[in-house]
Amino acid sequence: MAFWSNKQEFTHNNWLYFRILVNLAFEKLGRDEFDENLMESSLVEIENMYEGSGWYHDLIPFDNYKPWAMQFYSIIYYSFSKDVDVERCQRFKDRVQLFAKQYVYTLTKEGSSVAYGRSLTYRFGIMSFFSALSYANIEALPYGVMKGIILRNLRWWFSKPIFDRDGFLTIGYAYPSQLMAEQYNAEGSPYWALKAYLMLAWMKIIHSGNLKRGI
Repeated sequence: MAFWSNKQEFTHNNWLYFRILVNLAFEKLGRDEFDENLMESSLVEIENMYEGSGWYHDLIPFDNYKPWAMQFYSIIYYSFSKDVDVERCQRFKDRVQLFAKQYVYTLTKEGSSVAYGRSLTYRFGIMSFFSALSYANIEALPYGVMKGIILRNLRWWFSKPIFDRDGFLTIGYAYPSQLMAEQYNAEGSPYWALKAYLMLAWMKIIHSGNLKRGI
């Protein structure tokens, strides 16, 4: 994946972030494979997809895939580059703060969310956006509010029959259904939902003493 990302043409969509984050890792590790020009051109292309008010588009104007792709990866980039790529990272931060204040209204007080768009089989991956905000120490909403959003959504999902008899996540939404599969889904695809647990990396930082804040 790492070497492939710098040698292929990418569709004008969120996949450009795979190239960006791979090169970001190369940069941080001091690897010769780091291609600054390619990363910059990909970042410019991503920013050209910005619609305003915190929203991005790619091949599909809006669906639930966006927050766990476009906004999620922009937060990851911000986390590692905010002291270097200052102006762009400030834009990314401003945008996710705007987006969070609107996106929250797609969620119910019981924890479910509007089911719309691509890759619904990723299920509680929808919480990865709020988890990433916590990881990056961006208080787009009060931390207690974000904690409640994440936990209520996880509880809602775990009350549904989304696992098979061996305890593996299935393809489907609120229950197993192969009709929810798309051409890029495989048996492991539902585990993109684990992006929702990025907040655990943040908790490790807290316990290491590098950040003094509780949630």
